[in-house]
Amino acid sequence: MLNGLLAQFQDVMAVVLAGLNTDEGRAGLANLLTLAKLLGRLDADGLDRFVAALDRALDAAGERIDQTDDAPGSLSVLAKLRDPDVRRGLDATLTLLGTLGKQLHDPQPPVHSNHDGRDGAQPE
Repeated sequence: MLNGLLAQFQDVMAVVLAGLNTDEGRAGLANLLTLAKLLGRLDADGLDRFVAALDRALDAAGERIDQTDDAPGSLSVLAKLRDPDVRRGLDATLTLLGTLGKQLHDPQPPVHSNHDGRDGAQPE
């Protein structure tokens, strides 16, 4: 039985290695390593807070959608801006979008990548 498992493992690994031995496979592996580096730099407590908040926000949004099919009126939406939690979430979202926009415009490479920020550039 152990010989059979070993033979299957070798067959699977041969397929995996053949897939990695392509331009797409190498690029995919490089992307995976870049993501792993990024994940290693993230603050675990901050990420946990963010994921928990996102989970609760998705639940609340789903409940709101389940409650009614009617779109809220413009004044109702604007009235939500008086809620400090809405303003806090909006500020976080706008900060994220501002930072993303700055990074998309900035030709400097990110700290965690060999990519030089130009289209078509390959990691070294």
